[in-house]
Amino acid sequence: MDKSERETLLNNIQHSDASFLEVASEDFKKDKKFILEVVKRNGRALEYADDSLKKDKKIVLEAVKENHYAIWEMDESLDKNKEIILMAVKDYSEHLECANDSLRKDKNFILQVVNINGYALRYVGDKFKKDKEVVLKAVKAIKRDITYSKTFKKYVVEFKGETFTKPHVILKIMDKSLKKDPDILAILNKIKK
Repeated sequence: MDKSERETLLNNIQHSDASFLEVASEDFKKDKKFILEVVKRNGRALEYADDSLKKDKKIVLEAVKENHYAIWEMDESLDKNKEIILMAVKDYSEHLECANDSLRKDKNFILQVVNINGYALRYVGDKFKKDKEVVLKAVKAIKRDITYSKTFKKYVVEFKGETFTKPHVILKIMDKSLKKDPDILAILNKIKK
């Protein structure tokens, strides 16, 4: 690999567009060290890496760390990796859909998920939307994040790239059997309206 070509490609990917990797030679796309450096600069470049590297936990984790959308490019063999899934869900709750079914049925994992992003409750199974412990954890996480968020507004909450009309949106997500639960309502009522 030509060093100047390598540097030019890295700069273009970092400062312009990940798709520069798409037109690069197969040597670049298969070079583990190079791809690791690339995804640290632009996680979306994982899309154009060789398929064998999309199975590499270290590369995928770095890609997701840099850009949570990179999770959609990882190999299915990593969909049981809690660290990768949690890294992505932290920034965008919908990424829980990338998790293997076995993880999505694991209460301890779901508790971790809703603790880092309470709005992920939207993507858990119905049995967890009925589970008071899970819902309480989600509500507490939302309260915590809104309390420390500089983007909190009276009627609109913008949280980690997602916009909600009010923090009480959680009431629409949880199972109706918990909507009048005093513990959950007490926490929601402490959140500024």
